[in-house]
Amino acid sequence: MRLWSLLAVRADALALSAAVLGPLALYALTMPRTVVLEDDGLFLMAGAHLGVAHPPGYPLHTLIVHLFMQLPFGPPALLGHLSSAVTGALACGALFACARLLGASALPALFGAWLFGASEHVWSQNIVTEVYALNALLFFAVCALLLHGAGPPARRWAWPAAALLFGLALANHWPLTALAAPGLLLLCLPAWRLLLRLPAWRLLLRLPAWRLLLRRLPLLAGVAGLGAGAPYAWMVWRSQQNPATSFLGPIEDWGAFADFVRRRIYVGADASPSAGWEDRLQFLHWFGGEALWQLTPAGLALALLGLAALWRGGRRWPAGAGLLVFLAHSVLLILLLAFDYDYFQAAVFRPYTVVCWGLLALWLAVGLQAALDWLFAGRPRPGPRAAALAAALGLAMAAWSVQLGWPANDRSGGDLMQRYADLLFAVLPENALFLAKGDFETPPLGYYRYVEGRRPDLALLEFDGFVFGNRLYSPLAPEAERLEALRRHLAESGRRVFFTQVKRDSFCPECATSMHANFWEAVREGGPGTGFHVVPQANRFFEDLIRSAPPDAWERRFRNWFLNNYGIYLASAAAGGDASVREALAPMLGMAEGDYHSLAGLIDGALQAWRPEHEGRVARWMGKAERLRSGAQLTKEQQAKFLYMRAYLHFRQGRREKAVALLRRSAAAYDHPSNEAAQALREIDAGGP
Repeated sequence: MRLWSLLAVRADALALSAAVLGPLALYALTMPRTVVLEDDGLFLMAGAHLGVAHPPGYPLHTLIVHLFMQLPFGPPALLGHLSSAVTGALACGALFACARLLGASALPALFGAWLFGASEHVWSQNIVTEVYALNALLFFAVCALLLHGAGPPARRWAWPAAALLFGLALANHWPLTALAAPGLLLLCLPAWRLLLRLPAWRLLLRLPAWRLLLRRLPLLAGVAGLGAGAPYAWMVWRSQQNPATSFLGPIEDWGAFADFVRRRIYVGADASPSAGWEDRLQFLHWFGGEALWQLTPAGLALALLGLAALWRGGRRWPAGAGLLVFLAHSVLLILLLAFDYDYFQAAVFRPYTVVCWGLLALWLAVGLQAALDWLFAGRPRPGPRAAALAAALGLAMAAWSVQLGWPANDRSGGDLMQRYADLLFAVLPENALFLAKGDFETPPLGYYRYVEGRRPDLALLEFDGFVFGNRLYSPLAPEAERLEALRRHLAESGRRVFFTQVKRDSFCPECATSMHANFWEAVREGGPGTGFHVVPQANRFFEDLIRSAPPDAWERRFRNWFLNNYGIYLASAAAGGDASVREALAPMLGMAEGDYHSLAGLIDGALQAWRPEHEGRVARWMGKAERLRSGAQLTKEQQAKFLYMRAYLHFRQGRREKAVALLRRSAAAYDHPSNEAAQALREIDAGGP
């Protein structure tokens, strides 16, 4: 009997090791070797410099990334990605422990862990420098400790340990941890023992037991507070040391700390004025479709069976707790947030659901165990047969999941942002100043400039004052004050100034504009000259992008943004450039007509540099764009922009009624203050042209 127990322990240890090492190997094979989009560059910069990431700061994650970036091998980006790979693989191990504590044997628990790790959404977050792998690890580690502490014999050490990890989870991603808190509290209830003997309504009559519970609560709350408070205290102290990366600069007082941690700056980003209940219903439909495929359809069926088995088998507290967290991280979050539904916003939302796929995988392990118990009940020597069936089914589901997610998540050869940085660094002359803005430029370019140390002569500033420690002003300062400080600095520096996403009139109204492909230069009087410049590296980059179809939504959005801007450049150069420029860019112009986003840029650029003789060409482009847009995965903003450009052309052609009708359609499609159609309609209603 002792030998059998020893073998069982060794089998558990082997299965646990496989639960961790299998996903880790998958992530190591597919993780990017350089910086990518999302918040990857920002977290890499914060980790490299022990800085402060975007609100709420994620101080625990920053410290862990910093530790990994001290390893003596590989580029900094790879080491940052490795931190997510390791924490994500450990999350699979924690899920394995939860499955074993809920009654699944080693093989079902192992395949539940593998399917969680191979889920496309989970996989995508575990190969880049993001906070969601660590969030999943801490959540399932807390669950495992609570389940372990609730079982006989009493294990009092598990409760302070769970409280500490819960506090650390708050120091990593407190909004998702707060949403999970009611479910974790429900998971604690069986440990009170009273529920095993008394109906819930009689608990209040057992005052001595409640006093005992209340005596322990201060200790647990104190441990949780220490776990959350220590990293945040370090973050506040570190923000005042002027690190190279600090999202908003020094956190000076309690009010600034509260605003930072509660993400006050993102109030507008979390609630789009144009989002309505239709968008929420589309998100719910999207989430239902993802639930069908993330763990394979067979896995979803087993998960539902496992949830029912827990409920019917007397494990209602774990079942109810898991279901509560699952709904909080999906349905409740969809209802609370107000995102416009499109392919990109779905990509922004999907990391929030990582724990949901872990819960499905946990129920899957229990469901597989329940199915095996039912199939082999009463049969002689069921063990080997059950193990063989579990292995066959689990391996088939895991292989299908890996095969399904591999095209999107194999990013080992991805170098899109490196090539973009190479292009920018090739265009910018020595001692230039580049005004960065937005997710496509600030994090990845900041990584190459301030982590890898490329182009030390280049002054890289964030236009709004975010992220970089070399800020000229606080991003919370009034806009007029910020612009005045920027104008004064640019005048004093004497550097050539380049930009892509800011308005030149806002910081240098007296300047002319010179276009170097996608990159614009603000040219002062006596500068290097205005006009249009042919950049061979940009032409090659454009050709590569127009032939590509990135599976990653962030890279797809970057591609579309670059193509659109390049189309504006081509149309502007065709209208205002000299003959040699037009001749050099003619092949690019023909290629741009084959993709909706570059074609929309051509139309936009032509309308901005309107000439009556170009009306026929613009009308032809508009007709072609109309045919291409159905397959272009447009956001609401892009759909509204197309309608606005059609209206603009009709105005130019003297068709006022059709133009106004199109403007109203545009305003209805994207009811947002930034929509140019709304401003045009206000001018028309006020008696304008």
